[in-house]
Order: sequence, then C-alpha cells, then structure tokens
Amino acid sequence: MKKKNNETKKEKNTKDSKIPKHIREIPPYELGEALLDSDYTSIGIVGLFIVAMVFLASADDDVSLSPGALIFTLLLCIISLYFIFGRKKYKSYREKHPPVMQGDGISYPGLLGKIHKHSYFEWADSVNAGHFRVGPRGFEFWLGRERINFFYNVGITKAREDSKRRYDVFRQYLIEAIPMVEEKLPEFTKKNVDLLDKRCFYKRSRRNQLLVLLCNLVAFLYFNYLGGNKGVLLTCFICGLVEFCVLYFLVKGAYYHFKNENAIREALPDDVGLIRDDGLGSIRPYWGFIYGTLVFAINFGIQYMIIWK
Repeated sequence: MKKKNNETKKEKNTKDSKIPKHIREIPPYELGEALLDSDYTSIGIVGLFIVAMVFLASADDDVSLSPGALIFTLLLCIISLYFIFGRKKYKSYREKHPPVMQGDGISYPGLLGKIHKHSYFEWADSVNAGHFRVGPRGFEFWLGRERINFFYNVGITKAREDSKRRYDVFRQYLIEAIPMVEEKLPEFTKKNVDLLDKRCFYKRSRRNQLLVLLCNLVAFLYFNYLGGNKGVLLTCFICGLVEFCVLYFLVKGAYYHFKNENAIREALPDDVGLIRDDGLGSIRPYWGFIYGTLVFAINFGIQYMIIWK
C-alpha cells in the first residue's frame, strides 16, 4: 500500500513538473485591472454625491422620502462605499490566493482557507456542457461556483504570452480528458485577441458614457433647483451639450461594435459562449444600439419626472 501511494505521489509530481512554475497560478484579475480601479472609485464618489444631494433635499420641510426611495438611497450608499473601499480589499485577498493548476486538476483556496479541487475531466465535462464563453477581457470558464479567466492582457506583451501559455496548458489537459472538446475551445491567437480587445474597449466606452450621463443628471438636478431663467439657460446649454456628445459617442461606438462583432463571428467558432447564433448571442452585435436607446430613455424619463413632479 505504501509503495502504491509513493508511486501515485511520484506520478502526480511528474505531471506537476510539466507545468512551468511561473504559469501555474491563474491570476483572478488582469494586469490592466488597476486602470479600472479609478473608474469604480469615480462611480462610488458620484454615488455618494447623489446620496448626499438626496439627503440634503430631504432636509427641506417640503420634501420627504418615501420608504422605497429611502431603501434605494441606502443601497446606493452601501454600493458606493464598497466601490471606494471594500472592492480593493476583496481584490487584494483574491490576488494573494489565486487558483493553481496542478497535474491532476485545479485547486482553489476558499475564503476560510479550505482548499477545493476539480479534475481536468470535470472541467472538460463542464466545457462540453457549454459552461464557458469568450468574455470581453478573457476566456471565461466556470464549474459550479468556481470560475477561472484567462485574460488577454492587451498591450502587456509578457503578460499576454504567459496568459497564452497558461491557457494552452489548460486546453491541452482538457483535450486529453475529453478529446471532443477541442472543437469547442477557442484559440488564443493575436488576431482573435485583437478583435476581443476592441469588444472590451467598446464596453468600457459605454460605461464611461453612462458615468458622464450620471454626472450630467446631477447637474440637471442642481440647475432645476436654481430655477428661473438662469436655471433654464444652464440646463439647455450645458446639459443639452453633454447629452449631444454622449449620444454621438454612443452611436459611433455602437456602429463600430456592430462591425467588430461580425468580424468576431467569422474568426471564432459558432459555439463559444455568447458568440453562438442562438439565445442572447444573436443580439450581441446590436447591443450598442440597444444600450444607447435604453440609457437615453431612462435619462429622459428621470428628467421628465423631475420637471413635472
């Protein structure tokens, strides 16, 4: 029995040695993620500013918050504080405890220090069931509650090469476990990643335009509070100009997003996550136009309620 255990351990160590040490850990965040921290912090600051404005307005004897509005404001306050402070703490913990590729599977440290592990056969079976997608920033795979992401790391050559090697090792283990998944797994090539990087850029652009509209809505509230000819003039000129610029960039981004999504459909297989032609994947090329329509409909709806309250 002891000899058999030693042979099993030796076989596992041999498999582990096939994976270079510097690519065994699967980073939970891409290296460019630090650029997004300022975005989340900005969203949190805007959220707290809106909360402060709401509570200042409610201090007026003529204004009272309904229970629903109070709950929404408190939730906005909690989410904003998380974006400013809590998210960085959680991200730091995850970076220190990443998933690790081993010869017989992938291990994941839990929040309480407990190690979970799934074999490559389980991962291959999950892929075979369609539990993966080509995301805006990486190839995403999930098995139950576990999720791993092989990031594109665009613009960071060494990190992109490491991510490619890491994904190639993972891909090879899955193919060895269930050969038929080779047809489904996307390839990590420069052409594919460049197209997917553009998808990520358009997504970030839409989010930034939404942030600008939120700030513009705060200005709209302030100008409406001023009232009179001055308030009307500032609202028409400043808010109108901002909304025109946002509309221009949303429409422009939607057009190039449409062209890029069609190029992605030609470059990648039909059944890689949301690129497939059934379900939600069928509306992905048009999402930029849908997003812009929804954002402006909600924006004008809120303004209408403010003016005619």
